[in-house]
Amino acid sequence: MLRSGGMLKDKIKSLLSDSWDEIKDLVDKRQKLKNVEAIKYIDKEINSIVNRINSLAINGRKISSEQLDLGHVDRLGEFLGSRKYAKYKKIAEENLLNGKFAVQFLFAGGATRFGLGSMWGLDLASIGDVVLGNYKSAEKYINKKSIGKILVALGKEKTALKFISKKEADKFKAGIAARLNSKQIRKAYLKLKKFRKKLGSVHIGMGPRQFIQFRIKLEKLADKYGVDKSKVLSNACIVLNLNSEVFNEARRNLTINDFYGFNPENIYILIQPAYNGYLIKGKDIVENKESQPLPLGHGHATMQMFFKKEAVRISSTGRVNKVKQSVIEQLLRQGCNIMMVQRINDMTKWTDDVIDINKLAYVLYQIKERNKDVVVELVENPCDQKGGHWLRVHNKEFLSDTLSTNRPDIRKFMYSHKNLPYNAFRNAYNLRVLKNRINKSYNLKLNLRFKEGEFSLESVTGDLTLLFNSCAFQRKKEVIHDIKNIVNYIQEGIDYTIRQEKDPRFAALAYCTN
Repeated sequence: MLRSGGMLKDKIKSLLSDSWDEIKDLVDKRQKLKNVEAIKYIDKEINSIVNRINSLAINGRKISSEQLDLGHVDRLGEFLGSRKYAKYKKIAEENLLNGKFAVQFLFAGGATRFGLGSMWGLDLASIGDVVLGNYKSAEKYINKKSIGKILVALGKEKTALKFISKKEADKFKAGIAARLNSKQIRKAYLKLKKFRKKLGSVHIGMGPRQFIQFRIKLEKLADKYGVDKSKVLSNACIVLNLNSEVFNEARRNLTINDFYGFNPENIYILIQPAYNGYLIKGKDIVENKESQPLPLGHGHATMQMFFKKEAVRISSTGRVNKVKQSVIEQLLRQGCNIMMVQRINDMTKWTDDVIDINKLAYVLYQIKERNKDVVVELVENPCDQKGGHWLRVHNKEFLSDTLSTNRPDIRKFMYSHKNLPYNAFRNAYNLRVLKNRINKSYNLKLNLRFKEGEFSLESVTGDLTLLFNSCAFQRKKEVIHDIKNIVNYIQEGIDYTIRQEKDPRFAALAYCTN
C-alpha cells in the first residue's frame, strides 16, 4: 500500500522513465504557452503518451487489439427460470437477515464528480434553489463556489461572478460540454418542493439516502419472515469508504441520526487519503502543494480492506476508534463471506433495488456451484458513459477500464462493437478467497493520469478480475442510472429523488432523522 507522497513521487517517476525525454519536452513547451487551444493540443499529445504507458497488460505483458475479444455474459433471466433459483433466493434472504452478507458503500472518490464538492451531503434540491434564485436557501447546504459553478452551467455567468472569480468561472465553463436546462429543472424542483411542503422541511444527502434505503429493504425482509427488525439491522455489516475530506461530515451525520438504525460496531469505515498532484520541474518531478488533493481511485479504496489498522468505527457519541484487524478479517470472523459493492451516485440504489435479492441469489449460485471469486454486473450504456467493459484474451475474461483501453488500436476495437455492456460497478466478492490470495505487499496496478499540467496516480477495482476467477451477468434491458455530472444527469436525479421520497417508509425515516 502506498502511504506517503514520497512513494507516489517514486512511482510516478518510474512510470514516466521510459518516456521521460518525450514528455519533458512537451511539458517544457506547455509551460511557455498562453493560448488555451495550444495548451489543449499539447495536453492531448501528453495524454497519448500516458495512454500508451497505461495500456492494457496481463501479467506484465501488453495486450494487442488482435488478441482481444468480447467476454461471455450470462443472462440473469436464464438463472431466474432455472431450478436452482428458488433454493438460492431463500439462502440469500436468510443470509441478509442474519448479517452474513456485507455491503460496501464505496463513497470515497475525489469529491470532483460534480465540481460541487462532496456528494455525501448533497441534496439535489439545493441545485433547484439556485435555478430559482433562492441563493440564501442554497447556501445552507452548498458553498458559494458551488453556487457559482451551477450558475455558470445555467449560462448565467454574470450572476456567477458574485460567487466565484472570473478565472474560476472560465475554468469550469471550459470543462462542461453543455448547459443545464433550467426550464426542466425548475419544473422538476417545484414538483419536489410541493411534495416536501406537505411533510416539512428536509435535507437528505446522497450518502444518507442509501443508508435509509438499505434499512427499508432489511425491514421489509424482516416483516416477510416475521423476525425482529432491530436485530436484523444490528446484524447488518457495512463497509463505508470515504475520502479524508468527507469523513468528518459523514461522522457528524451518522452520529446525529443514530447511524440510521444500524449498529455502529458493524460499520467499518475506511478513510482514503488524498494526495497532491506532481509537476515536472527541470530534471525532477515535484509535489504541487497548491493542487486539489485527490485519492488514488476505487482500486486503492478496495485494497484498504486487506490491511490492518486501516479502518475505524465511530461510537454512539461520535468518538473515532481504530480497528486493529483488517476489515476483511473482521467480516470473515462475523460470518460474512460475500460482499456486494455499490456507489454513492448509483440512483438505482435509491429504490428497492438497493439490494436485489434475485441478483444476490445469482451471486451465491456462481460462488457456491461455479467456484467464481468475483461476480460482475453489467448494464446497457446508451449514453456511452466512461467506464469498463467485459473482455476476453484467450481464456481469461476480465473487466477493462477506460484508463487501460485508451490506446488507439484498442479504442478502435471498442468502437467496432456497438452497445457493449458496461460495468455497473456492483461487483460481488468471495471474501475468503480474496483474503487468502492477497498479501501485504500486493498492490493493484497504478495508472498514470495527466490533467491541467499535473501527474497523479489511480488504481481501478476492475483489475481484481485479472487475478481471480470471474464472471459477468446482465439483466435484460437494464440501463445505467448514474449521476456523472450536473449538466446531463441532474434532471434524472431529481426524478429519482421524488420517487424515493414518495415511498411512505422512506418519508417516515428521512423526515424524522433530519
